Amino acid sequence: MMEGFRMPYSRDTNLFQRVRTTAYICIIISSIVVLGIAAHLASEFLPTYHAPFIIFSLIASVLTFVLLIIMYAAAPRSQYILLTHGLFLRSMLRSTPRWDMVALFILAVLWLAMGAYSTDFIGYVECFALGGQTTPTKNGHSTSARSYCYELKTIQAFSWTNFGILTLAFIVLLCLVLRVLAHGRWTIWNESVSELPFFGQMGGFQGQPVLPFNYSYAPQQPYYVAQQQAYAGTPGYFQQPPGNVIMQQPGYGVMVQPQMAGQPPVITQVPLAPVNPAGPHSSVPVAFEA
Repeated sequence: MMEGFRMPYSRDTNLFQRVRTTAYICIIISSIVVLGIAAHLASEFLPTYHAPFIIFSLIASVLTFVLLIIMYAAAPRSQYILLTHGLFLRSMLRSTPRWDMVALFILAVLWLAMGAYSTDFIGYVECFALGGQTTPTKNGHSTSARSYCYELKTIQAFSWTNFGILTLAFIVLLCLVLRVLAHGRWTIWNESVSELPFFGQMGGFQGQPVLPFNYSYAPQQPYYVAQQQAYAGTPGYFQQPPGNVIMQQPGYGVMVQPQMAGQPPVITQVPLAPVNPAGPHSSVPVAFEA
């Protein structure tokens, strides 16, 4: 019955996708906690008491939840695959690094304001000292002041947690983008964010695929270009450095091409272009036929 949901999937999940998924799931869970507590406070106090704080808590949590869900749902249908545990979204995305950074910045500022607001609202209060006390609610009722204080403290804690995760995610994403740009891949801003290689992964050069997460830079043997250093008193013999040696031939240049997945580089000797001494400003005489 579930065969209709089985979709082709050709790319293995890399490490950055898993780290990004984990971070976003943590943010969504924290936002759901804040949303649940804010909804409970709204049912007890709105519209009579604490309306600005409760409404701002609801807006921050709902906006975060909706925005991250949209980023998940931005993946095309080919990104879905049926696993043994059900339908699972392997890739998040068609979202680009540019839009990811904009969204992370907006959400980080939003949760910074939420954390500062909650700290100013309840940060100085010691909840354990409120035992046996009550606080008024709407319609002339009252509730436990200690429980109310603990709920506000929980909102404060998860607000700062979301701000920390979002700030760290923004910094990591910026570092990864700059790392790819340093390899000459200028189109990364408009590519899928799933194309970003994580730290220690290959795939940063233009046109190279992102390899699975268990691929990394492997230690390579050093390659040297032999220097023509004659032995003392032995004309015609040249000293060769130890290790893997490439003898550069006269009139040739050495071209080193790095390879993916920790493979040794391909070293090719390319003939140098001859220099034509007779240029447009040359003083070499030119013979003309009579």
